[in-house]
Amino acid sequence: MATIKDVAKRAGVGISSVSRYLNNSGYVSEENKIKIEQAICELNYKPSYIARTLKARHAYMVALFVPTISHPFFCKIAYYIEHYLYERGYKTVIISSQNNKQKEIELLQMLEQNQVDGAIFITHHYYEKMNSKLPLVTIDRHLAEGVPCITSDNYQSTFNALEFLYQSGCKKIGFIGGQPRTESEVLYRYYAYQEFVHERDLPSIVSYSDIPHGEEYEVVRAFFENNPKTDGIFAASDMLANMVYQYATAHNIRVPEELKIISYDGIISEWIQYPDFTCVKQNVEAMAKAAVDVLLRRIKGKPYDKKTVIPCTFVKGKTT
Repeated sequence: MATIKDVAKRAGVGISSVSRYLNNSGYVSEENKIKIEQAICELNYKPSYIARTLKARHAYMVALFVPTISHPFFCKIAYYIEHYLYERGYKTVIISSQNNKQKEIELLQMLEQNQVDGAIFITHHYYEKMNSKLPLVTIDRHLAEGVPCITSDNYQSTFNALEFLYQSGCKKIGFIGGQPRTESEVLYRYYAYQEFVHERDLPSIVSYSDIPHGEEYEVVRAFFENNPKTDGIFAASDMLANMVYQYATAHNIRVPEELKIISYDGIISEWIQYPDFTCVKQNVEAMAKAAVDVLLRRIKGKPYDKKTVIPCTFVKGKTT
């Protein structure tokens, strides 16, 4: 079985260069990277995971906490996070809390006990206290001072989408969203809506509450029973936008002639073929990559940005 010494000899470089390449822990010239990669391929070299762990005192393991893996956004972000962690030499443990805070607390103890090197934490729960020194990164949530957050430009993207509805002739624009239980950047979608209708002197038509996953349709049904003359909807998630469309179809409300719909996330087209939703499309891949980059900087004790905002793209579809 080939060793790291064999790789270094075949590549014509020092053992330290091969080690830096394998552990992504220092500079290796592009020329030497090519030589090392070729030597690894020729020798079919497989680095010892246990040896790496013992030497570096790292598990090379990251935990990803999501509320549920069945939600399109969480599923997509998990896919890209696992991809970019694997590229950097880390394995991913994906933990679906299923709305169970105690499960999250127990698994956070893994981080405190160094069973994993770090965690990317997406939660629906409020935490009064959180150790900001733990190698944590959040997506959209604010957990504690010093815990970095990766997010999209929620406020401006929502405001621009509402302006599009308004310019398209909508004058009774509704907002349907799930209200976070914890401080979250997602709240800025709601703030943008309230600011927009105030500036345009439009009625505020809102359904904004804690929505358990799986109960989206009932929320939409109740909204339209109370607001039947709504002519435009901004849905704060793809899931809610799809439920709005399903309700409209079932009740012979023509989209987009009688009701225009814009969703936030822009992942829905990968799950359903029709309709092609107009949406605020988050760059989920860029968000995942940023989360991995910031987390590994924290793990390695390097400087990092406390907040990273990834721009969204407005995509015109068939629902407006």
